Amino acid sequence: MLSSNTAPISHSSIQEQTVDRIRDDIINGVLPPGEPLRIDALATRLGVSHMPVREALHILAMEGLAERNPRRGVVVSDLTADAVVQAYRTLAALEAQVAGEAAVMLSEADLTVLDAIQQEWLALPADAPREQYLALNRRFHNRIELASPNRWRDEFSRQLRNYIYRLRRSYPQAPRRLAAMAGEHAGLIAALRARDVERAARLAQAHCLASQEDLLARLAEGGTQA
Repeated sequence: MLSSNTAPISHSSIQEQTVDRIRDDIINGVLPPGEPLRIDALATRLGVSHMPVREALHILAMEGLAERNPRRGVVVSDLTADAVVQAYRTLAALEAQVAGEAAVMLSEADLTVLDAIQQEWLALPADAPREQYLALNRRFHNRIELASPNRWRDEFSRQLRNYIYRLRRSYPQAPRRLAAMAGEHAGLIAALRARDVERAARLAQAHCLASQEDLLARLAEGGTQA
């Protein structure tokens, strides 16, 4: 199954756009786990030569979104409970570092933005699309990350979030988890505002690991809305 976005790529950065287009299709579930990523078919669909597609698949394999199958070539990588745990535990350690540094470096303007995102979260109706919560959660954590930029850490964090986001589209947070996240975000904002490095790091790590447990439970339940 290929993306419905079939307009040929015609801008200058063909390599980057090719990677972005295939990556987006994987993250958004257009290309599901196990789907073959055939160079000729992708090149035809995107209107590019084989070379940028071949390089894109190499990059996506390094990011964990694709993998080489001995019999089927390059395919969209599977999503397993073990991989989820590995991704979340690594992300939790990175999030703790980010929060600890941000507790020192966040400006009052940054804190005001975090407060505003929190209010947007609380104002969402109970039946709001889960994508809205995902978007707000990304904005919240990205704002904290921007206060203490680290190109290597931030790139790795992005890759881990992309991996997790694929599953969250199919197994979104249960309502009870969304309510808990609001409280966890509020506690993290308070720690950041107090410039409490250790508490901010501890809360960020716990927040990430709680999301891991929710996702594992949702996988076991089959995505029920409890």
